[in-house]
Amino acid sequence: MTYSTSTLGDWLADVPFTLALSSGFFGFFAHFGVVKALHEQGLKPARYCGSSAGALVGACMAASGDCSALEQRLLSLGKADFWDPSPAWVCWRVMPSGKC
Repeated sequence: MTYSTSTLGDWLADVPFTLALSSGFFGFFAHFGVVKALHEQGLKPARYCGSSAGALVGACMAASGDCSALEQRLLSLGKADFWDPSPAWVCWRVMPSGKC
């Protein structure tokens, strides 16, 4: 019996492929890691699709294809870049009456 020794990388290099990326609040860091690893192996998706964080990474890569620019942007993010107010703050700031 003979077994094929081709890898997933061989298969992806052979045909155009679509990369689907899921959602998740900090998922864009993981998604970017996958995209960067693929690019380092010379594997570039023909199409990207995704939801939420995956859609952001997919859109950035589809628009520019520049891993280094996206990497620099992600590494430059700090805590202040992630706005997650408490429900009380939203009621006080957004609701005209101040009551929820």
